[in-house]
Amino acid sequence: MVNQGQQPLLVQSWLDDGHEDVDPQTLNVPFIASPPASRVDPKQGLTVRLNWDGQPLPTDRESVYWFNALEIPGKNKDAAKSNQLQIALKTRIKVFYRPASLPGSADDAIQHLKWSLANQGKQIWATAKNDSPYFVSLVGANITSGGKKYKIEPDMVAPFSSASYEVKTLTTPRLESVSWTAVNDYGANVDVTDK
Repeated sequence: MVNQGQQPLLVQSWLDDGHEDVDPQTLNVPFIASPPASRVDPKQGLTVRLNWDGQPLPTDRESVYWFNALEIPGKNKDAAKSNQLQIALKTRIKVFYRPASLPGSADDAIQHLKWSLANQGKQIWATAKNDSPYFVSLVGANITSGGKKYKIEPDMVAPFSSASYEVKTLTTPRLESVSWTAVNDYGANVDVTDK
């Protein structure tokens, strides 16, 4: 991390398990961010190491955690007697733990999602099934039904599980094709269409 500003920052770093509103002191995650807090002067950088604490992790699938960095600005001495607004920024980045022995690849997982449509009450839901040991981070998807495209807003599909998303305004669960965009290991978007 680099402080591009003109004032020093206090940077607090920690990991969570997806429950971002929980007090970092009460979290039980198998990684520790070091240093947990540090001053970063203007135009200077900070390296944060993620250390495994020895807790057992699944060996048959990926695990995901979130790295958090809270940037707290220092007080401006020149403006100490005037009104000011200070904003603390929090950055969250996914951190994947991937056992070396996993079969297949994360790219294959993106390509092989299985989609279906179903009625649930008065709504139609699209379900993405992930049979792989990898997480699939979706950034968008479109369902084609009756010659029309319906946009859905998916998120991450965990290993060996399914995730369902409401398809607004669709009235009949007839799936003609589906296209989706996922993020690969390098941060690039991968577009897939399945007919």
